[in-house]
Amino acid sequence: MRILLFIPKDTYDIATNKELVTMLASYLNKWGDTVVAHHYKPGLLDGVTLVHVFGCWRTEASRIISKATQLDIPTVFSPLGGLEPWIMQGQRLRRQLLTSTYQRKMTRKASAVHLCGRYEHSTFTKLKWNCRTAIIKNPTLTSQLSPEEMGASVMELYQKVLDSNVNMLISPKAVKALRSILYASVCRDIAGKPRMYSEAKADIEAIDDTDWRNICLYAADEHVADFVRNGAEVMGITRTFVTLTPSMRFGHDYGYNDGDIPCDDVISNNIMLRSKMEDIASDDEQRERVICTMVLNIKYELTHGTLPLRHAMNLLESLMQGNFDEDRLRSMLAATGALAFMRHLEGAMSTIAGLGEGFMPVTPRYGKQADKIATRIMKLKNIQKNDYS
Repeated sequence: MRILLFIPKDTYDIATNKELVTMLASYLNKWGDTVVAHHYKPGLLDGVTLVHVFGCWRTEASRIISKATQLDIPTVFSPLGGLEPWIMQGQRLRRQLLTSTYQRKMTRKASAVHLCGRYEHSTFTKLKWNCRTAIIKNPTLTSQLSPEEMGASVMELYQKVLDSNVNMLISPKAVKALRSILYASVCRDIAGKPRMYSEAKADIEAIDDTDWRNICLYAADEHVADFVRNGAEVMGITRTFVTLTPSMRFGHDYGYNDGDIPCDDVISNNIMLRSKMEDIASDDEQRERVICTMVLNIKYELTHGTLPLRHAMNLLESLMQGNFDEDRLRSMLAATGALAFMRHLEGAMSTIAGLGEGFMPVTPRYGKQADKIATRIMKLKNIQKNDYS
């Protein structure tokens, strides 16, 4: 693990700040590679696992958090008391207006905020800029905490941040294994397809314990833990499924609905769409109606940023079960304006969990739009397509 401790030079020149960062770097070096930097330069973030920024009255500190966020590197921010109301009010008005924008942005973007005491925490919470906080006292200012205890507490905070942002950290080989596991969860007869089984098995055997841990935490975030468990069982994976208590991670408010995707009615409040869904399906076409409703609800949730991976897996599972009239389903999708979306969605589901064209009711479309949908559904970047043809 490579940790970057970034503190602007004038902030570092304050004796207590210098002592704090120096003792923290000394502790962290026992467990990994730690770098202390005062200025940004190209390549500074290369290979970095986590960035810890100290101080909040220099725009360079804000830029570091922004750059790290763009690169999917989790961040911890220690304002070192710089957001206390009397300090903010004491700045000259022009400087206060200029820097407060940076402060607000960097604070909101930070994966977590480290505060040095309960009073600093109480004043910080009134800003309502970030609820992901941790109180760890500064041993240079109090005798209640030793440098070793402070270092251990910071390490716990780092682990909590990493575990809360697995979508940033999950490796390409872990993503490949995850998709193989998801495919196995909906294609129970994969063992009867030697080439597919051996390729999926190789993907899974390539991961280490950290990869498996990240897969489990990601599965919990995206509500597909049962799919991963089922797929692991099909593939003969003997690893224990990793679960963490809520206190060991910062919560996410994705706005996901619990459970499977609604398929009795469309989520949208569009009256015309609801009326159309009432009219297009006869009593003996309920299977087609259910799948069409799933597609419409996925489209709605994707547009509103509330689509968990689970709901895409619900649709994929229904498509692979078959037992529906493809021509009638295509007609329903066209009537509800979802046919073009379904073509791209099929291309995305091919990438996500290997949906084969034999299970696609409409001609799929691959390319940038399908790739974009796959990325938005999985919340992961640079997803490589599995070849299950």
